[in-house]
Amino acid sequence: MDLSDLVPLLVPVALGLLAAFGCSRPLSALGLGDDGARSLGHHPGRIRLAAAVAVSLLVGCAVAIAGPIAFLGLLAPYAARALTGPRMTAQLALSALIAADVMILADILARVVIRPWKTPVSVLLALVGGPLLVWIARSPRLSTAGASA
Repeated sequence: MDLSDLVPLLVPVALGLLAAFGCSRPLSALGLGDDGARSLGHHPGRIRLAAAVAVSLLVGCAVAIAGPIAFLGLLAPYAARALTGPRMTAQLALSALIAADVMILADILARVVIRPWKTPVSVLLALVGGPLLVWIARSPRLSTAGASA
């Protein structure tokens, strides 16, 4: 894959990022529940639809570039929320940075674990991500860290 393969994805990624950051404050309000969001002047149905569109665009582009990396998408938001608290804008930005850093680290490890062969990154992420996800789900403090506040 080279830079010319990424050019067609620039518009969907840009639209997805704009939609995601545009939804960040309303999503924080939605953490108060539908009635709380309505009392702040937001429309819960519209918020959910806009967030679903943003997520669909960004996940589609990520899968087109990197392939299925499910555990990374599940773990990065939990880590970001644990570090930032309930601020949705900060969570969104930090989650993207954490996911990118973990993906780079996993790629490096996949290249050196069993030399000269390259282990698939998705396999490495599943081997590490599966137990981490179980640990997060079993930890009462961490299992609520990724939930909307």
